[in-house]
Parts: sequence; structure tokens; C-alpha cells
Amino acid sequence: KDKPVVHTVRIGVLEPLTGSAAAIGRREMLGVRYANSLVNSLTINKEAYEIELLPVDCGSTVDSARQAAEALAQQDVSVVIGVSDSTLSLAVGEIFEANGIAVIGAGCSDDAITREGNYYFRLCATDGQENAVLADFALERFGGGVAYVVSVDDEEGRTLAERFRLAFEARGGSVFYDTVRPGTTDFAPYLERAKSAG
Repeated sequence: KDKPVVHTVRIGVLEPLTGSAAAIGRREMLGVRYANSLVNSLTINKEAYEIELLPVDCGSTVDSARQAAEALAQQDVSVVIGVSDSTLSLAVGEIFEANGIAVIGAGCSDDAITREGNYYFRLCATDGQENAVLADFALERFGGGVAYVVSVDDEEGRTLAERFRLAFEARGGSVFYDTVRPGTTDFAPYLERAKSAG
């Protein structure tokens, strides 16, 4: 009986494991590792493929993500999974495209990511889809016409809040908006403002 030919498929996993985006990056990394623990090989036409993960910390800044992507692109990977953070995903996309490496975004939801080219794919809904569902849910579940939106005061937080506002207002609601500094832990003043806004 012929023994199957065995190949190794190297999959890069690029996630922010340190810095401000680390919490979501670590969760996504755990998900990828768990999936790999369930399926770490397959056989096609008597040829076995063993899956090897190459996890890489891309930090939480555009510069650190680009440096990590450049290093990962030189590691003979077939595909990359990541980056959970949309801003970082947009920053590294062109690096993988230039190296002929497809990227699968498991948690990055910015609509622009898959418009970048035919090398970036996603497993999750886009921001536009998520905001439409959230706006419908808020109006249906709470029947209210006023939503209080609090976002982190950074580019991604403001963008997500603005997209929700547009979706909510398009459905007849109105939005009272506030921002918090990154790292804020005391939300009591914001809850009071939400109550006073009705």
C-alpha cells in the first residue's frame, strides 16, 4: 500500500498580543490555536498535509504591525490569519499582497479591508452589516428613539460610533454621543449622562 506523501502547510497568525489591542488579539489567537488542535492535518488524493502555525505578535501600532508582517512574509507561509484590529489589518495588507500571500481576517470588520484587493478575505460581518443589525436591535428591543453611544477616543472608536449613529438615525432614531479616553475604567459619569439624556 502506498504511503501518502506528507507536506507541511505553514499558516502565519498575526495578532496584537501586546499593547492596547492585546485583549482582542489574544482571544483571536486562542481561537486559531483551538481550531488547529481540532484539525491539524488533512489528506487529499493520498497526500497528507500537516498544518503548522507560526504565531507572531504584531503589537498594537501600525509600525509594529508592518514590521511583524514584513518578517512573517519571509517565513514561507501559505496564508496568514489576522489581524483582529481593522486599523492594523489595513496597514499590513499591501505587504502580504506584494508577497503573494492571502490573508484571512477572522475579526477585522472594517468594510475597506476586503475592498483592498483579491488577496484579503474575512470570516466576520463588516462594520456596516454589524451597525445595521445593532441599530435594528436597539430600536426593536428597546423601542426607544434615543441611543447613548460611548466610544474610545481614537480613530477606530470614533469611526465605529459614527457608523452606528448613521445607521440608527437612518431608522428614525437619534444619538447622544460621548467619548472616553483609552484606559478609562470609571464609567459612572457616563451612565449618569445616559440617564439624563433619556
